[in-house]
Amino acid sequence: MIEKTEGSPPPTHELAIFLLYDPNTNEFLLEERRAKFKGDKMAGFVVVPAGKLEPEDYLQGGDPFINALFREVGEEFGVVPESITFLIETEFTTPNQHFYRSRVFLITRWAGEVVNKEGKHEHEWVPLSEAEDRASLTESKEFIAAAKARLNGLNVT
Repeated sequence: MIEKTEGSPPPTHELAIFLLYDPNTNEFLLEERRAKFKGDKMAGFVVVPAGKLEPEDYLQGGDPFINALFREVGEEFGVVPESITFLIETEFTTPNQHFYRSRVFLITRWAGEVVNKEGKHEHEWVPLSEAEDRASLTESKEFIAAAKARLNGLNVT
């Protein structure tokens, strides 16, 4: 698990991170980030999709990370998750120096057809065997490794 480094600032955001895995094609859905602002150090990076928790995610009751997961997967991909597995909870800092507290989930079944509804980033189905190499960030590589281990029936904590 990725650990919070000594002296890290408090998280600036909370994220629901989600790996969509298609068991029929043995592929993960990854995204190539577009620049959100001038000087965005994440532009061009291939990462695991994620969404920030919004105020309504805390107000709905239940787990705000699960609420955000459903909202974000619907907004970004137009599908409703049907099979979700919690993988890990982690804290990390991005190249843009944003510090996140996150929970990572594996989605292996959903209702609907995956589409790029928002068009904010490019999305690509990547074979399971290539996904870690394709990911740009160490954190994304670790999320993919955790999902692969879970898919292989290993105990991931």
